[in-house]
Amino acid sequence: MPLFIKWFIRAADNNSTDYTHPILMMPSLANQFLLRVYRILPGLRRIFPRIRLLRFLSWLVLLVSLLVTYQIWKIAQNKTEQALQTEFNFHVLDATHRIERHMLEYEKMLRGVQGLYAASASVSREEFRRYVSLLDIGNNYPGIQGLGFTLLVPGHGLAQHIAGVRREGFPAYTIRPAGKRDSYSTVLYLEPFTGRNLHAFGYDNLADPLRRTAMERVRDTGLCTISGKIKLVQEIDSNIQAGILMWLPVYKNNAKLDTIAERRKQFIGWVGASFRMDNLMASIVDMSDAMVDIEIYDGDEMSERTLMFDADHVRREKDSASSHFQTVRQLNIAGQKWSVLISSLPRFDARLHDQKPSLILLGGIVVSILLALITLVLVRGRSRALEFAQALNHELVERKRAEAGIRLAATVFDTVDTAVLVTDKGTRIIKVNPAFTAITGYTEEDAIGKTPRILSSGAHTREFYQAMWYTIKTTGSWQGEIFNRRKNGEFFTEWLSINEVKDNEGNLTNYVSLFSDISERKAVEEHMHNLAHYDPLTGLPNRTLLADRLQQAISAARREKTHMALMFIDLDKFKPVNDTLGHHIGDLMLKEVAKRMLECLRESDSAARIGGDEFIVLLPVIEVEADAVAVAEKIRHALNQPFNIAEHSLNISSSIGVAVYPDHGTDEKSLLRHADTAMYFAKETGRNNVMLYAHSMMRNSQ
Repeated sequence: MPLFIKWFIRAADNNSTDYTHPILMMPSLANQFLLRVYRILPGLRRIFPRIRLLRFLSWLVLLVSLLVTYQIWKIAQNKTEQALQTEFNFHVLDATHRIERHMLEYEKMLRGVQGLYAASASVSREEFRRYVSLLDIGNNYPGIQGLGFTLLVPGHGLAQHIAGVRREGFPAYTIRPAGKRDSYSTVLYLEPFTGRNLHAFGYDNLADPLRRTAMERVRDTGLCTISGKIKLVQEIDSNIQAGILMWLPVYKNNAKLDTIAERRKQFIGWVGASFRMDNLMASIVDMSDAMVDIEIYDGDEMSERTLMFDADHVRREKDSASSHFQTVRQLNIAGQKWSVLISSLPRFDARLHDQKPSLILLGGIVVSILLALITLVLVRGRSRALEFAQALNHELVERKRAEAGIRLAATVFDTVDTAVLVTDKGTRIIKVNPAFTAITGYTEEDAIGKTPRILSSGAHTREFYQAMWYTIKTTGSWQGEIFNRRKNGEFFTEWLSINEVKDNEGNLTNYVSLFSDISERKAVEEHMHNLAHYDPLTGLPNRTLLADRLQQAISAARREKTHMALMFIDLDKFKPVNDTLGHHIGDLMLKEVAKRMLECLRESDSAARIGGDEFIVLLPVIEVEADAVAVAEKIRHALNQPFNIAEHSLNISSSIGVAVYPDHGTDEKSLLRHADTAMYFAKETGRNNVMLYAHSMMRNSQ
């Protein structure tokens, strides 16, 4: 019998109180609470007769239970809303981050087109088409409507320009809209040059004030800029979408661009990309199964006039009450402010009405009523209650012993750093521990009922998993390294152990998997690999990695009976820079030297730093010796341009020696030695020079 019932009965009977029975010593929080209530009301026995006092006890239990139920229900409601707020904040952060990251990638891609013009005296229409074709914008940069070059045409050169384009095979070409202006811009190149993009050919964007403002800002600042909301010239059908344009400037090569006046004088045109907003956002954010709605407005004003994108075409800016969660984030995209309104959708808000709080409330009411009824029965049946309490006491002692063992196992399960995953024999997940959630991001609710395939990264073949399960079936266990994916899409490496669990009859009942995240250890190994094979300052391959690549290139050239080339590059006048301005300036210059070299090479070529100011370039495949000399001249020219380092304008040059396989050597040592010899001859002939190795050089050096 609980302590508060025993006490009330003895008080009503006016018998002497004896609390020495074991059941009365139970440390029950409910008993202690009611005992304190009774002590606070010392006159309770005098106010109520015996029968009324016992009836009051049942009602008191019911009242306290209902109050506790209400508080628990309220806490559950608040936790549900807090959890949804956290999830909503995650959706907001994910959406804005995706938008910013993708627009930055488009800007980087556009800078590559800008670099095409910077590296060439002129770019023909066919060269531009081939470059854009290699970018494969349909797959690598979805969302772009077109990628093009817009030429600035002075008013006095209009007729000559139109005649020149018509001679290229466009007899109907003209600049639109017509009219006399001081200067014109014309969309001269545009890829893909098909479909709706044909309507933009020859269009003068400067004729539109909104476009003109952005284009002049690009010309004067040299920075990437996007326009405000516009209607693209390509919009020719009923599916009209808001559009934007992104531009970068193109100046004359090697021009001085320190002031606005100089930039305007040396200005040629713009490289730019056009976007249809619905298509752009479809490539950035998957709205097919979205929990939130996204609306994007141009600038601070949020109205129909500035609306650029609305995922579900329902203006929640007008009716904020239709969404329980809503926020506005300001993004700066290439100098243009976007207001992004993100609102929760009804399917997301519906989760506010989770059944869990309701079940808590209903269950609490039922339990409260049951407790009141039990109290009433116990009060009316003193002897039966005492016997029941004794039996209950014995049961509780036994249960405590069992629960102690269970708690110990649960404590280990919940506190161990290793993730634990338990499945049934059909590999359906039935239990995970907190370490599993910490490593994978999947909560117990996310994982239960699913299979471990939710962690699959797709990195392993079907044969890998077949071999793994064959080992488990034959030996009862498997362990090894596996590459999986977290809930947020991040990949990680784990050390995994899988074991079968069988009952007393030897029947399979469960699988238990234990794994730990070894990504950090793998990253350390990768870092050590980089330190062993790459120059820590420039990021270029070091002598060790170069030797491996050179050996592979020689083997391939010998096998395919082709030519390859090796260049030995030594920087001229670099030591005075290092001595006068300090090593930190020298280090910055070496990084820029490496960058310029890589811009002159193909992806298949390699550049390595083997000493303080010494570099080697490997061209694994060339047609003739002249190809190698042309690349060397390109590098020499690039390094001969001024370096703007920490507010210093510095000039250096380079001496380059070139050796070709198999004419100048058939092994690694001879090619390196002959390229080095040619480099020294380049230095002796006045530096800032390229020399192709000749056998006479070796005789002269001897």
